[in-house]
Amino acid sequence: MRRRRTRAPLLLAATLLLASPIARSEDVSGSEMRVGKGETRTGDVVLLGRRFLLEGELDGSLVLVGGGHATVSGRIRRDLILLGSDATVRRDAHIDGDVLSVGGSLAFEEDPPAASSDASSAGRHAQVGGSVRTVSALEAAVATELQTSPAASLARWPFLLSFRLAILLGWLLVSLLLLALAPRALGEAAGRVSGNGAFLAALGATAVLTAAFAGALALSVLPSRVALAVGGFLFFLLLAAKTCGISAVFLAAGRRLNAGARRGSPLFGDPAAAALGLVGLGAVSLLPGVGPLLWGVASLVGIGISLSAAAARGARVALAPS
Repeated sequence: MRRRRTRAPLLLAATLLLASPIARSEDVSGSEMRVGKGETRTGDVVLLGRRFLLEGELDGSLVLVGGGHATVSGRIRRDLILLGSDATVRRDAHIDGDVLSVGGSLAFEEDPPAASSDASSAGRHAQVGGSVRTVSALEAAVATELQTSPAASLARWPFLLSFRLAILLGWLLVSLLLLALAPRALGEAAGRVSGNGAFLAALGATAVLTAAFAGALALSVLPSRVALAVGGFLFFLLLAAKTCGISAVFLAAGRRLNAGARRGSPLFGDPAAAALGLVGLGAVSLLPGVGPLLWGVASLVGIGISLSAAAARGARVALAPS
C-alpha cells in the first residue's frame, strides 16, 4: 500500500477549487454514511469529521473535512477532496476526476504510481482519471509554524530549526515593511497592548472560534465549492489580521526592551524595537512546552489588536463631522 501524508493548513485548498463549476452538496446525517454495491448517490457529498464508505457509485464529488475518513472501493464520478481527513482507495475503486489531499493521509492499494513528480506536485494512479495532488511542499514550514518548538522533536532538530528561523525572518521582514508603510497606525496598535493583553487575547480567540463555526455552518448549508470559498476567505482574513497584529505585538515587546536606548544608538527607534521584540518572542517560541503556548497567545493578541484597531477607526469615521 502506498501512503501519502500532508499536514498543511486545511483551507489552502479553497483557492484551488474556485475555478471549478459550482455543484450541489448533499445534506447527510448520522456518524457514518454508506453507499452500498449497486447503489448510486447523486450530487456532491460534504462530510465534517465523519466516516464514508463507498462501494457503489457517487455521481458527484466527495469532500471530507476535519478528521473524516473514507474507504472507497466504488466509483466517484468527479473529485475526491480531503481537508484534514484520511482516505483509503481500494484496488477496484475508480475516481474520474482529481484527488486533492491537504492536511490528511491518502493511501492507495496499488503498485507505485506510473509517473510522479516532486513531493508537492501531481502523481498518476491507476484508479484516478485525473491527477493526485498533495500540498506537501509547505509541510515542514507549516509544521514548524504550528508546532513552533523544534526542540520537541530532537531527531529532526536541525531541519525544523532551519525552517523555524526562516519563518521568523519572514515575520521580521513583514513587520519592517508594515512599519515603513504605516508607522503611525502600527505604533498606535502597539500602544493598545499595554494593560489590555488579556482582553485582546480573548477578542482574538473569539474571532478564531467565530470563523471556525461560520466555516462549519457554511459547509452544512451551502454548495461544497461555495462553502470552501467562504472558508478560505475567512482563513485569509484571520491570516491578514494576525500578520498586522503580531507585528504590533513585536513592536510593543521591543519598545519595552529598548526603552532605555539613547537617541542615535543602534537600538533606538521603532525598527530596532520591532526586531528586538521578534527576537525575544522568537527565542521563547523555540522552547518546548511553553514556547508554542506563548506564541499562540501572541497570535491571538495580534488578531485582537487588528480587530480593536479596525473598530476604533470605524468609530472615528462614523463620528467625524461632515
